[in-house]
Amino acid sequence: MNIIKIFLLSSLLVYCISCTSERDEPSNNTAILQPTKIITNPTQPGGVWGQRKPPLKPSLDKEIELPQLIWTTFESKILVVGYDSGYCDCSVKEEVCLIGSSGTTPFTPGTKVIILEKATCENVHYSDGGEVPKKYVIGLTKIKVLETGFEGWTWSKSVQVSE
Repeated sequence: MNIIKIFLLSSLLVYCISCTSERDEPSNNTAILQPTKIITNPTQPGGVWGQRKPPLKPSLDKEIELPQLIWTTFESKILVVGYDSGYCDCSVKEEVCLIGSSGTTPFTPGTKVIILEKATCENVHYSDGGEVPKKYVIGLTKIKVLETGFEGWTWSKSVQVSE
């Protein structure tokens, strides 16, 4: 019985180590920055969980180009983005990255960078100085500009991995 427990615990340990060492590590961390367009829809249910559901009015889909910016920092928060419509009165919470118009540096498409890490959030609330933040289902990636050594965060879809 003890041998089985040791075998199971050893197997679990090996599995956990292999999962953590491979998670979100790009095989090639060199990339090029590019402009990014995404589709937004005000009738789309909120957050990443809502992306699995169709918007109430698909005709309101709007393609927008995200600003070509690099942020030195962002704030991470856990926000209530909806409520489960099942049998419980459970709130749905997601991690959100909060970014603003201060502490930014514009980037030029084609700039060569190194990928340093990816933020754990998949939702960004971007305040460009207006009253209501814009909500995007997109992640952030930390990069280092090869030419200058400048480090910061930008839209994950703006970082195109080089072949």
